[in-house]
Amino acid sequence: MRNAFLLPALVFAATAAAQSSTCFSGPAAGTFLGNAMDTIYPAQPIGFSFPFDGATYTDVHVSDHGIVFLSNGGVPTPPAATPFVYTPSLANFAAGGPKIAAMWSDTVGGSPTPGAGCYVNSTATECRIEWRRAASYGFPALEFNLAMTLSITGQVQFDYGPGVTNNSTFGGVSDNGIVGMFAGGVLPASSDLSTGGASVNNNTFENFVVANTFDMANNRLLMIPSSPGWSYVLLGPSGSCASATTFGQGCGGALSSYYERFLTTPSIDLSNQSFRMFNNGSGYAVVPNAGTPFVAPSAAATNLGLGDDTEGTVTLSAPFSFPGGTTTTLTVGSNGHVATASNGAAGDYTPTPGEFLGWTNPTWAVWRDFICNANGNVKFEEIGGVAYITWDNVIGYQGQAPGATPSTFQFQFYLATGDVAFVFQSMDTVSISTWPGAEGWIVGYSGPGAGLDPGSIDLSTVVAFVINGVDLPSLALANNGLPTVGNAAFGFTVSNVAPLLPLAFVFFGTAAVNPGFPLAAIGMPGCFSYTSADLGSLTAPVAAGTGTLPFAIPANPALAGASLTAQAVALSLATPLNLASSNGTTISVGF
Repeated sequence: MRNAFLLPALVFAATAAAQSSTCFSGPAAGTFLGNAMDTIYPAQPIGFSFPFDGATYTDVHVSDHGIVFLSNGGVPTPPAATPFVYTPSLANFAAGGPKIAAMWSDTVGGSPTPGAGCYVNSTATECRIEWRRAASYGFPALEFNLAMTLSITGQVQFDYGPGVTNNSTFGGVSDNGIVGMFAGGVLPASSDLSTGGASVNNNTFENFVVANTFDMANNRLLMIPSSPGWSYVLLGPSGSCASATTFGQGCGGALSSYYERFLTTPSIDLSNQSFRMFNNGSGYAVVPNAGTPFVAPSAAATNLGLGDDTEGTVTLSAPFSFPGGTTTTLTVGSNGHVATASNGAAGDYTPTPGEFLGWTNPTWAVWRDFICNANGNVKFEEIGGVAYITWDNVIGYQGQAPGATPSTFQFQFYLATGDVAFVFQSMDTVSISTWPGAEGWIVGYSGPGAGLDPGSIDLSTVVAFVINGVDLPSLALANNGLPTVGNAAFGFTVSNVAPLLPLAFVFFGTAAVNPGFPLAAIGMPGCFSYTSADLGSLTAPVAAGTGTLPFAIPANPALAGASLTAQAVALSLATPLNLASSNGTTISVGF
């Protein structure tokens, strides 16, 4: 458009006021405590005597996990930080002294991005604690903000920005979330705080026992003491707050990894199945149930002698090729993974996607907390140019328990072609590990280096698919800062543009399309439309795969509440139409 500088004014004049997010748009006020991980910070003064269950408290101990502990000069003493803070169980909530949970979950407050961390701002009548740019463990890109305000009246208000949730890749109870008050004694049943209501118990809380079920994001919850008990009411989002939210996903990229995460041992459903990874020179074509038979270890097979949480090396008779290189040795980890070289992960018994994708060397995995040489062994032999590595009747960590069953599965490495097959016999669908974080499995392949997360797929039902040798990220659109009134530096960044044309196109609309509308019918399979695009488009110059589009927000208070959506498009050889689209983004102007 020729009138590029007029577009912001036209857009904001034409759009109606929209409900925006709880305000976290400015820098956090008060004392910055830090952004350390799994921490309970030293006592901070509340600024007044905060009344709570018939007592008063002068100090607060803030954890990076969305929970605080009340004390008077450190009495009572807060718990040791680990493993308490990343284990939001009811038993832990009911242990020790008084505590208040804004949203206690397994969060990471150690983001290196500016402003991330915990803050306390104390006045004579209110104490506001903020958690800025927190993220659920294992999901660093999905940042969110939350806050807690203690009032001299005894009221407590929780503010939740967009995206606040309970989740964790650590497993077990760590993906739970708890919101509410604990004064002491026995916990009652969990309340649904989002519906509003009242209790007669000073221990009033809600327990979110399934990951990603927190239902008060972009909202405010007020807790009013009723002595005994609490009244609770959802206040809705704050008005006139600047927000910028991305949603959906771009296309045009290629991933180098795939996996299925089974959250519990019994949930694995791959018994008597197989899939084969055909090396195509630049990646793999993965074909399920390709007729690859299990080859039982012969009497000549070598027992690798792997003990608990150990690894060993096997030598191949010829070089084995994989995308990006060749090797004549393979490193075998007792917990169910084979790599082109050691990842230093022999002792890692907690199967999580973040760790798996972060390993340095290409790795094939049926990763679980196994105990080898208890009932079964890990065996190796090479027959006819195929290297077979077999977990032969190996049990899990709790495999000695009554009713436990062993697992038998095999990796097959074809030296002449570079193909790899996973072949499963009977897999353990009984045992349950009680070791924190050790329950469940990761099955799949992780490409070289720190990889992008493709998300868990169902390997028992998936059709054939292709992965790349290295990660090629999809087209992405991001906001530069927040759209606050008068922010002349606000804009958009388009990244991962293919080196075909040094331009990208950003389309604007009055409405978001979420979930996105599929574009396969016009020759863009895997791509989606996320905006109504009825406001036109602007062009961003691109250099080295990145384009920046300035989008200054005028210093006009009347713009507060105005909103629009945006999405980028660029040339790409990844689709028949030779176009790729980005994720969508929605901005609301505010203060």
